[in-house]
Amino acid sequence: EGVDHFVRQRRDLVVLRGRQKAVEDLCAANGITLFEDKTETLEDIYKTLRELGELLDARDEAAKVERQMRERLMRIARAVAGRPRPRVLITIARNTDSISSVMTGAKGTFVDDMIRAAGGDNVFADSAIAYPTISPEAILVAQPDVIIEAMPELELTNELERKLLALWQDFGGIPAVKNGRVHIICDENATIPSPRIVDVISRLARLLHPEAKFD
Repeated sequence: EGVDHFVRQRRDLVVLRGRQKAVEDLCAANGITLFEDKTETLEDIYKTLRELGELLDARDEAAKVERQMRERLMRIARAVAGRPRPRVLITIARNTDSISSVMTGAKGTFVDDMIRAAGGDNVFADSAIAYPTISPEAILVAQPDVIIEAMPELELTNELERKLLALWQDFGGIPAVKNGRVHIICDENATIPSPRIVDVISRLARLLHPEAKFD
C-alpha cells in the first residue's frame, strides 16, 4: 500500500542521500528521476544546490542560497582571523552512558570543514578513516582544547546535560575537560551537511572563540 500510494502521488523527482536499493528500483520501474545527493563537504553543498537548481528550474534561488552561505562564512572567517586556533574534537556519535564508541570525522568530511570554518583545528583530521571510531585512550593522547558533542537525537534537559558532562570528569588531563570547554549541542542540523550547517558553524565559532566579535 505504501508503494502504491507513493506511485499514485505522481512524483517525478526523488532526492536520495545514501544508497537505498528499494527506492532506486522503485524509481527505475516507474520512470521517476532519481537525484543521488552525495553531499559530504561544504563544497559539495554548493554543488548540490546548483544541480538541484537546474533540475527544479530554480537556478536563481539556488544561487541566492549559495551566496548567502558564502557571505555568512566569510563574516565568521573575518571574526576569527588571526586568533589562536584551538584543537577541537567533535563527536557525532557515542554511547550516552559512557565515553565509548565515539565517532568523529577526519579531513574530507563536513565535520572537519565545520571545525576549520569555525576557527579550529581538528585533532583527528589525519585519521586514515573518514569517520573513525576512536578510543578513550586516543582522545587522551589527542588532548583537545575543546570538545563539542553533537547529539541531535537528544532532547537535552539540565539533568541529562549534567549526566553527560559528568562522564568526562575521568578525563581531567584533557585541556577541554580541565578548562570546562566540553559543550553539547542538540541542533538537528549538526550532523547533516546542508545549507543550514552555517548556523551550526556560527554557533561553533562562538564556542571556540568566545572573545571574538561577530556580526
